[in-house]
Amino acid sequence: MSKKKEIFVRHARVNGNLLPLRCVKSGTIHDLALAVRDNAKLFDLNSDEIKIHMMHLTLKDDKGNSRKLEFSEPISVIQKNYTVEFNEEQEHTFDIPVRYIGSVNPIRIPYKERDVVSDLSRYIDENIAAFKLAKEVTEKARQGGSEVVLMEIVGGNEEQLHPSTSVRSLDCSDVAFKIKSGARFEVLIKHGTSTNFVRFQCSEDDDVSDLARKIKERIASFNLTNDDVVEVMEKGNVIILKTIASKSGDTSRNLDASEKVTAIDQKKFEFSVRTKESIITIDDIKEKCNDVNIAFVGAPGHGKSSTINTIINALSKLHIPVAETWKGSATGTFALTPHKVHIDEKIFTCIDVPGKTLQQYQSDEGKDKSAKVIRDVFDGKLPANEPLEYWEWYSPLGLAKKAFKRSAGVIHAVAYVHKGVAEPDKLGNTVIEVAQKKGRGIPVFVIITHSDLMSEASVTEAADQITHAMGIDKDRIFQVSNLGYNEKAAGTKNVSKEDAYVQRALFKLLSAADSYKHGGIVNIKTK
Repeated sequence: MSKKKEIFVRHARVNGNLLPLRCVKSGTIHDLALAVRDNAKLFDLNSDEIKIHMMHLTLKDDKGNSRKLEFSEPISVIQKNYTVEFNEEQEHTFDIPVRYIGSVNPIRIPYKERDVVSDLSRYIDENIAAFKLAKEVTEKARQGGSEVVLMEIVGGNEEQLHPSTSVRSLDCSDVAFKIKSGARFEVLIKHGTSTNFVRFQCSEDDDVSDLARKIKERIASFNLTNDDVVEVMEKGNVIILKTIASKSGDTSRNLDASEKVTAIDQKKFEFSVRTKESIITIDDIKEKCNDVNIAFVGAPGHGKSSTINTIINALSKLHIPVAETWKGSATGTFALTPHKVHIDEKIFTCIDVPGKTLQQYQSDEGKDKSAKVIRDVFDGKLPANEPLEYWEWYSPLGLAKKAFKRSAGVIHAVAYVHKGVAEPDKLGNTVIEVAQKKGRGIPVFVIITHSDLMSEASVTEAADQITHAMGIDKDRIFQVSNLGYNEKAAGTKNVSKEDAYVQRALFKLLSAADSYKHGGIVNIKTK
């Protein structure tokens, strides 16, 4: 049984006599605070008058020094001949200006140090008449189920405040509120890697950003892995919502954060997360544009030309590059086609490598033939804007013509383009082997195309298949949406999910190409 320790305590405000209290030696200062409350009558106080969370205890030593005690400290810090004074901390009241979203004149609302946004919302709801709003707005606020929503206005944009945000942290902020109707309807939401839906109640005023907030508040309902939960909750990460087609003929699409939920036909959604690392700036990309050449290789019809167009389109959201998008023929690209992209004084080149010719060599003449052509492409031995027909370049006439043609350039990184819904092609393995085993060590990445037609789970499955078939590490596999370059990619106001994927993939490709150009070998992890 633990021994008791006698501690002398007095009330600082009353400045009465020191009174002995007995506490367990192994206890903490919090236990001492509880003992003070339980023995309130000794200090001529009622126990109801002593609020533990408002109490502070001051330790005074035998030399007259004093300091505030923390509740987590052990009782043992109070030595013999030390005394303790207790007092209730004064609860200061502050005020904050808050306005209705349609008004410019705020009203100053009182709040306490510990108050959070939900307390402020409740105060506004109970005192709505003080704002002298239009009759219909006041009536809307008094409807059953209506909600007061607080927002911080930053640069003219509304950022909804989480109910648990400290009011104190909003000092000097432009804070406004709006009233959401009590009318309710239901939507179903699931995580992109799951098949289980969670039901959400929405008001007719809710937009997609409100759904994102509700997902964070109820993240435990989705039964996600710890890593997924951390990704959702991490500051700077953005929740992306996508519709789920409920019947044949419907199409899925990513949702803009400002869209009203009532205006969306489908009421089933899945969500994923765009991480803060995915947001790439033009300066990030420009830094790596050191005249490097990136080859885009893959089977015909897998989207090499459209991927380059997608990169240029996504890059133009950050900067207007000196490059034009183009459309290949219905049967694909036949010539080795460099496409230069300028960012101010910096430049990089995307080289579209015809897939049909390489695949034909792979199937008709064996891996060695296709490997020879791939190696010549990587080494910059073949001319730009000319077909890759083997008989032409390896005939005497072909060699003569080649001598007078400008090379497409030495390759510094390779993007193997693979259509996500297709099975991995043997050509990919040949590309890896040439890059890694022929003494060049060129960094190779895989781009999964047409991801806008796939669920998150399907994209993950495709990446797993590529890793197994080609032996390439997952951190070198990216996904892009092959929307036409004139189409608008839906997403957030600043950058769509598709653009973020493309910009991140481009940054990784340029970084690896730059490292390879200036440092030599960039190792590729294989199984």
